[in-house]
Amino acid sequence: MKRAIPIITLVLVVAWCVTVLLSWLLSAMMVPGVRSLLTGEGIRWFFAHFADGLCSPLLVWLLLASIAAGCVSACGLLMRENDCQHGKALRVALLLLLPYLAVISLLTLLPHAVLLSATGTLAESPFSRALVPVLCFGVMLFSVAYGLASHRMSSFSDITEAMVGGLRMAAPLLFVYVLAAQLLHTLSYVFS
Repeated sequence: MKRAIPIITLVLVVAWCVTVLLSWLLSAMMVPGVRSLLTGEGIRWFFAHFADGLCSPLLVWLLLASIAAGCVSACGLLMRENDCQHGKALRVALLLLLPYLAVISLLTLLPHAVLLSATGTLAESPFSRALVPVLCFGVMLFSVAYGLASHRMSSFSDITEAMVGGLRMAAPLLFVYVLAAQLLHTLSYVFS
């Protein structure tokens, strides 16, 4: 993965530069439906809409999944230890996860549940829109409970460090996301 990030970064930067130059050439040739990013209007658009291109649920999902992955990594669950501490910690984590799953079930499975759509289904409901955050929070809850019960995490500082550690692990992906989102946003402006 460490070797792939610089290559992906280079490809995205080159593609963005080619898009900018191509937009200039095609707009100079008066191709219909092409706007140049190198005009006053294009430069103003780029600066005014830079953050708009980054705003998406995908970014939020990437951040939440990174935090959850940090919790899983730090709690020691994936280390496959077969001692009594592992079994006890697993039981405690499952015991804490059950009320979470029960609440989610009550909010989604009962008739007229709060998180169902207006038609009473899970399709295109508030729950389906929040599925990734709900899953990530469940993974975080389970991992932190396991980490506390197994004594791999012993303080709020350890929990916070695990969550931040996940963001550190995902930093290269976040950088690639920024470049890819800007390329797609630029393409939508140029060829609209």
